[in-house]
Amino acid sequence: MTKLSAEHYTFELLCLDVPGINSEQALARALSFGPMWEDVDPTIRATKGSVRVEEAGVGVCLSIYCIDTSFMLTDYQESAFVISAESKNFDKLEKYRLPLLEHLRGKLEFKNVRILADTVSTEVANLLYPQINRVESQLRRYLTKFFIQRVGLNWWKLTSTRLMNEKVKTRREQLTDKMSSLVELDVNLVDFDDLGELIYKQTTGFNNTEAIVNKLLDVKTIEDMLELQGELRGNYTKYFKKFFQDKHFKHKWQELYRIRNKVAHHGTFYANELERGKRLCEDLLMIITEAESQIDKLVFSVEDKQAIREAVNDQIKEEQESEGSYEAEQTSSVAEDTNGPTIYRARVAGPKVVGHIELPVDKAREKAIDEETMLELLQEENDKSYNDYVGLKWFVTNNLADRGFAVNSSYSLANVLIDQGKIEMYDVTNSHGYTVKAVRLPAA
Repeated sequence: MTKLSAEHYTFELLCLDVPGINSEQALARALSFGPMWEDVDPTIRATKGSVRVEEAGVGVCLSIYCIDTSFMLTDYQESAFVISAESKNFDKLEKYRLPLLEHLRGKLEFKNVRILADTVSTEVANLLYPQINRVESQLRRYLTKFFIQRVGLNWWKLTSTRLMNEKVKTRREQLTDKMSSLVELDVNLVDFDDLGELIYKQTTGFNNTEAIVNKLLDVKTIEDMLELQGELRGNYTKYFKKFFQDKHFKHKWQELYRIRNKVAHHGTFYANELERGKRLCEDLLMIITEAESQIDKLVFSVEDKQAIREAVNDQIKEEQESEGSYEAEQTSSVAEDTNGPTIYRARVAGPKVVGHIELPVDKAREKAIDEETMLELLQEENDKSYNDYVGLKWFVTNNLADRGFAVNSSYSLANVLIDQGKIEMYDVTNSHGYTVKAVRLPAA
């Protein structure tokens, strides 16, 4: 049993608009015949300013008092009451709340009942929130570690939705604290349900529904189908299926999301939700922790790397198309002035909005490199007499980047070609004594 923190619990209601009851004593008598007393006749006694209804065996005491409705500006009620149910026993008051409400609305026909205080629900929320927060923080940690380690710094653009990026952009602009200005906050600024979505969509790797449909339309032979099956069943997809989908992560996350929303919006809680919420937190923490422990053991297949490369190239294409659209809008246009000469509007310089991200014009003009070009340029560098070796990082981030090729696309293609044996990667000790990764074409 969960250890409770409070020693006294209250369920307080404001009840209005009921015919025939216009005093505390009348309401007390009407309530004394309610089902919440378990067929025991309660005691009714007047106290200063209120009437109390209680029975020792039930363990709940009701206090009733009238409130003044004569100053209402937009309507008028004959009578209004505050009913406060109190108990030192969490379980007894938790079970008492619903029969009390049903009696007020059903038998006594109060048309307007509002909850003023519900410390039973507050107790549940206070006990659940730290655990929900821990699960949420653990998933943010996992997402950051997995995608940085296994995909790269470009992961956010490849996996997030347009709506997520809009949220991040808006919320980042609202931050003013010093620490937030010093770190990357993309995954920290999206909502609880967004975090779950980032996991659900990985069960098809980097192939979204539209991409899969398009590939199915291109299938013409058995070989095409086998290639598509291999892509969809790569190690990346198997990893997320094994550690998340097979353990019903989506269902559990969405159920916890509903509970979390009740915590955030002061919803009504029941005792069984406390135990269910705790169980969900425990299960989800176990799922996320186990998945994190396997990050270093995941080895991408060639199909996985090709799918990631396609996603990178699709992103570059989107950026180029958006840049082209922007330039078309900003190209000097001619406007006729009826009172004077033709006026030319100058193109506006500055950062361009491309898709759901902002980047400079030259960034948007980067292009994806193809296999033939990469192999030719690598051979060209290997053949130069002053090169003892060609460092992988230098080749991608300097040589190819200077030629206008996107770094992320070049890295992803290089990984595929290394796996296919078309490029050989090896270790070299440079002049500073550091070990670096070098690349070359395999010996004929």
